[in-house]
Amino acid sequence: MLLKLVVNWARVFFEKIYENALAHELRKEGHEVKQQFAIRVMYDGVFVGEHIADLLVEVCVLVELKAVKILDPAHVAQCYNYLKATKLKVCLLLNFGRKKWKFGDWLTLFEPIGLYRPLSA
Repeated sequence: MLLKLVVNWARVFFEKIYENALAHELRKEGHEVKQQFAIRVMYDGVFVGEHIADLLVEVCVLVELKAVKILDPAHVAQCYNYLKATKLKVCLLLNFGRKKWKFGDWLTLFEPIGLYRPLSA
């Protein structure tokens, strides 16, 4: 399903288009998907703001989509912040910004151990 999107649309659209297409593909396969999932950030028991994750799949996997030439450490930090705020364990960071996907365009981030690794193709 991801490869279908990459082959047909890599480096063509804005992130929102990929978000809608991926959400559609996941729903076709029977997965529960929430788009633009609001993540409440608390400090000292007080609500101080929110992040918006692109997708929440099956109430357990966050998905953050990018359409940039190369992923930046700030993108990885964004996903770690999502994990910390939600207490979820997995966030997929997917970059559609290149003509062909290369090593490092797909990252799986895990909490609380703080490791990340590229997804296998």
